[in-house]
Amino acid sequence: AAVDLMDPKIHHPEVSLMMPDIKTVKTAIERMSHISNNIQIQANMSGVLEFSVQSEFVDVTTKFEGLEPPMIQGQAVLQKDPNQKEKVVVPVKRILKVLGCTYLSPPDVVICIFPRKLVIHCILNSNESDITYYMSGLIEEYEHEE
Repeated sequence: AAVDLMDPKIHHPEVSLMMPDIKTVKTAIERMSHISNNIQIQANMSGVLEFSVQSEFVDVTTKFEGLEPPMIQGQAVLQKDPNQKEKVVVPVKRILKVLGCTYLSPPDVVICIFPRKLVIHCILNSNESDITYYMSGLIEEYEHEE
């Protein structure tokens, strides 16, 4: 018997941005995976997305700027303070598995950050086919100086 499955119900994200080239992001995170088991993902609605890892000896951050918010029902999603950064820490191995969707060559990928949650939405084609990945964040947070 077929079972109708539904996406989990979640509130609006604190930050949602169109991802930069997914293969570039995957390559950067693969290199960062040799430094730490966890990665901090931080973004704001001004279009800044950062991936950071740290170890006892080094802190490494890859930063993307000029990213656009996704269009939902023809309108861009806005946040009260576009410069307010939201962050989540997830296992590097888990994010790399998600970024394995590069073999599908999705034309659009949206990253959404919620309090202690991460959602990556891969839009595969104009026929409304998509894949959505839901990840719980870790309690650990990095203490990067701004």
